[in-house]
Amino acid sequence: MATKTSRRRQRGSIRPNGAGFQVRVYAGRDPLTKKDIYLHGQAETEPEAEKVRRSRPLEWCIDGHSVISF
Repeated sequence: MATKTSRRRQRGSIRPNGAGFQVRVYAGRDPLTKKDIYLHGQAETEPEAEKVRRSRPLEWCIDGHSVISF
């Protein structure tokens, strides 16, 4: 019998960028332009980038669109 493992879809992406890693997370859709909104963050190490990716996107924003740098 197959084991039940809950695998959720990964939220966002991480890629190498300069001296660190860039984190990109989907934050919804703009109601006026109908374009996707992505929040971006920067981390120095890959484990830090994982923490950033798993954090809530609302913690990243000030007014819903501005991104706080890490």
